Amino acid sequence: STSRSSTTGSGNRLGWATCHLPYSRSDTMKICSLLNPLDSTIANRPQTPDHLRTIEKLVAEFEASWYLDGATKEVRRKPLSLWQTLKNVFWKKRYSVFALYHWAKHKWCLNEFNCYHFPIDHDNTPIKGFPMKYELQGGWSIPQDDLKYLIKGPLASEGLHEILVPAAMGWQRAWLFIRQFSAVIVALLGVVGAAVRWWPELSGLYAVVF
Repeated sequence: STSRSSTTGSGNRLGWATCHLPYSRSDTMKICSLLNPLDSTIANRPQTPDHLRTIEKLVAEFEASWYLDGATKEVRRKPLSLWQTLKNVFWKKRYSVFALYHWAKHKWCLNEFNCYHFPIDHDNTPIKGFPMKYELQGGWSIPQDDLKYLIKGPLASEGLHEILVPAAMGWQRAWLFIRQFSAVIVALLGVVGAAVRWWPELSGLYAVVF
């Protein structure tokens, strides 16, 4: 067996796990060639350069904010800086399960984590009613606090015991949009309310200044 590390990208955290290689090099190449680079939004379309560039962009964005913890077999978000934390209050950056899948594929194709079982299955998962569905596998999990940053499932827990990330369809898309803008809307309503409440004082101050 060999040891492999996982970091948050900043080098501040180091986790170690013992790897029992489940994949040979030929198995890894099969993963890289057979994993389907299609989303429910672009299913059954050819892999044009535009589609491949879209996937590369999603993978790069996901890589900037997430990491694999080999010690606990978890997919986790990287720690936020102070500025990112403040920004996150008003605008939470969310990522599709599709991006998660292709990011994991990218990691395995680079042989960074191919000593572990691939963490996510797709398409053949028996969840009815959805053209594309995903399931965690190989003992991998995602912390509850990090699941709220994933959208556009469905993503099920291993064994299909629970839907971790629901699909965004119909009214769910509208609710997701409202939730995304909720902090901004609340802030704007607060500003408008304050302006109405203090309008006479603000008008007098404006007259004095200008």
